Amino acid sequence: GSIKGANYVGALAGQMTDGGVGLTYSSAAVEGKSLVGGLVGGSFGSVMVNNYATGDVTGLGGGSNVGAIGGLVGLFTGRTTPGFMSGGYASGKVSGTDVQNVGGLVGLSASVIMNSYATGDVSVSGATSKAVGGLIGAISGGATNVYSTGQVSSADSSTSKRSVG
Repeated sequence: GSIKGANYVGALAGQMTDGGVGLTYSSAAVEGKSLVGGLVGGSFGSVMVNNYATGDVTGLGGGSNVGAIGGLVGLFTGRTTPGFMSGGYASGKVSGTDVQNVGGLVGLSASVIMNSYATGDVSVSGATSKAVGGLIGAISGGATNVYSTGQVSSADSSTSKRSVG
């Protein structure tokens, strides 16, 4: 199946706040403008344990300036408490045009990610695309025991072939 929307688009939830989800997966393809993830579009202060997504994720641009396109979660950040992820993975291709903060697992993270990985390729085009990584597009939180194996291609050659944009 496939899921299409504009902002806050995910196969399980477009937006999750102070919630928790575990042992959940999706194989759906997901497409949107910004805050787009294979499982959750935007997560605020939530806990995610042992979740995965295998569908392709596409960011179309033209949404919010934050972009945030990820194979599992688009935006992963705190609220009253920091977000926490462990045992997450994504294997679908993540792509976009004129988007920023694009990652194989998480597009933009300001929370803690542990024991997680991405294997899908990440490919973006367009002059305004930036912060692109095989695992995480941009991060201001923490990451431990994480990796990516997919190829990364971007119009910005400084972000190519890196786990974190």
